[in-house]
Amino acid sequence: MAVLELAGLTLGGPHTAIIVPLTGADPGAVQAQAEMASQPAVDLVEWRVDAFAPGADDALLADTARHIRTTTGKPLLATVRTGSEGGHFTGSPEDYARLVATLASLDDVDAVDVEYRHPAAPETIASAHRASTAVIGSFHDFAGTPSLDAMVAHLEAMEQAGAQLCKLAVMPHNPEDTARLLLATATRSRDAHTPLLTIAMGRLGLASRLCGRDFGSCASFAALDDHGSAPGQLPLDDLAQALSIVRHAER
Repeated sequence: MAVLELAGLTLGGPHTAIIVPLTGADPGAVQAQAEMASQPAVDLVEWRVDAFAPGADDALLADTARHIRTTTGKPLLATVRTGSEGGHFTGSPEDYARLVATLASLDDVDAVDVEYRHPAAPETIASAHRASTAVIGSFHDFAGTPSLDAMVAHLEAMEQAGAQLCKLAVMPHNPEDTARLLLATATRSRDAHTPLLTIAMGRLGLASRLCGRDFGSCASFAALDDHGSAPGQLPLDDLAQALSIVRHAER
């Protein structure tokens, strides 16, 4: 499996990394979640900036990122998720590019998420690279699960677009959908030069969250209390315990 080194964390290493999202709508809520995310089970923190105070200025973004990093001591991924891919951001392509570029320029942000099909993706990825900030390319389908060939093509296209980690999240409607997502992960991981992070959401996708590494996925998302960011995320303690059982079984 290809790897990405992120502030001391190896994504694609021997174990499934645990990522927790911070979804607070104001600095106080984010700080409270950051305190919960400081526990050892967490490997990477995702700040969902699209859920944060609308119109936050650069100083507030920088201050909040600094508080998250200081509180958690974890690598920080900043994400602006658009409405078309399950998020809250509704601004123009120019607004999206400007906000993600601002986040990529912050000293306390280690990686930014870029929706690779977004109209502003090329310039957004380029600006992150200029800031020496890692890019996690992403594609989300909350309606269904594409074909095997389509999912493999999405993962390949993200890498070609300049992503250093490629994320794919889909919604299964039957067990075959989850199996197809896992097969797409295994298929692409044979040729990928970046780590993959693939998720089948909802109850039917649980296997992808627990056993994804066996198919080539490097990480899994967990919810802090009721503060999840997508359907099917297990509570942090439950996911950490389940992955520990999986690791034990691998010995």
